[in-house]
Amino acid sequence: MKKTNSTKILCRPAFGTLTNNIGTIRQKEELNKTKIPGKENGVNFAKINKPAEKNTLLRKIERRYLNASEENLLDKTIFEDESQQEYIESLFSEELKYILQGNFIEQTVLTVHTRYMVLNWMFKIQQYLKIEENEFYLAINIFDSTLHTCADFDEATLLAITSLWVVHKFTNNAVHIPASELIPWLNKKYSKKDIATTERKILSIINFAIWRPEPSIFLHHFLRKIKHEKSEIYFGSFFVCDCISMFPKFSSVQASFIAALSLYTSLVVLKRDTQQFLNSVKNIYNEELLKGSCKSCLKKISQIRQNEHQEPFGKYSSLKRMNIAEYFKKCEEVLNTLEN
Repeated sequence: MKKTNSTKILCRPAFGTLTNNIGTIRQKEELNKTKIPGKENGVNFAKINKPAEKNTLLRKIERRYLNASEENLLDKTIFEDESQQEYIESLFSEELKYILQGNFIEQTVLTVHTRYMVLNWMFKIQQYLKIEENEFYLAINIFDSTLHTCADFDEATLLAITSLWVVHKFTNNAVHIPASELIPWLNKKYSKKDIATTERKILSIINFAIWRPEPSIFLHHFLRKIKHEKSEIYFGSFFVCDCISMFPKFSSVQASFIAALSLYTSLVVLKRDTQQFLNSVKNIYNEELLKGSCKSCLKKISQIRQNEHQEPFGKYSSLKRMNIAEYFKKCEEVLNTLEN
């Protein structure tokens, strides 16, 4: 067998192109040998001044972003801005539109006890469907606002789960929950058509005003002011807020007050300093009002603890939420200390 040459064989057009470029290559090599540093083609680049740095807003933002951590950036650009304060102040006036009458539950088919049962059931659905806290609080308020249209307990459960579904669909576009996933929770008594009909009823009654001020907005604001985000105080505050939502009072007082009460109660139970928080809200809420409401809140938490249906305790007994419910199992002792 004939041995082939290992060298690469160039086709004629390619070889012609290579030979034509040899002269150009040699000229460039000669030029590089005689090149004066700082000069190319007769131009002295050493004498050209560097362009002045532009002090544009974009450059300042870019430099700030590179030199600051994400957390500091958020604090300085969002939560410490005057615009944030203006936004919170606007929410204080906006929330008044969505407060229900103190006796609204008496005008519905549910009692305080049966509403408690529905809410306990809603907590289970929230955790199963992984619905965020702000969505959950919005759904509760919408449920309470439209509860007067229900004829019986079963219809109230349909309204409750549809409220969760509607809020999630309109506020969380990233994750879609098909209506078919809700059917098993309704013991297959209702169909997707019933859910769609209830959705239209809800939207008609609230005039599509799904978004409204809810406690988590104010809670995040208050927690940032006292620098207790993602701590035991954080989870304790949301635990208390969840417990309050089990009772009709949740929808018959301001969302900001529910948030302030939740945070204050959490500070008291976890034995942290309350003065910093009280000073931060002294122009909004009276100290005596918070202290008196804290006692009432602890009694409600104690009632939930003694009830066999205590979903908030189960939800906050996980390591993910720092097992914060454990601290509130002895709230009777805290209540006795406050009363003495």
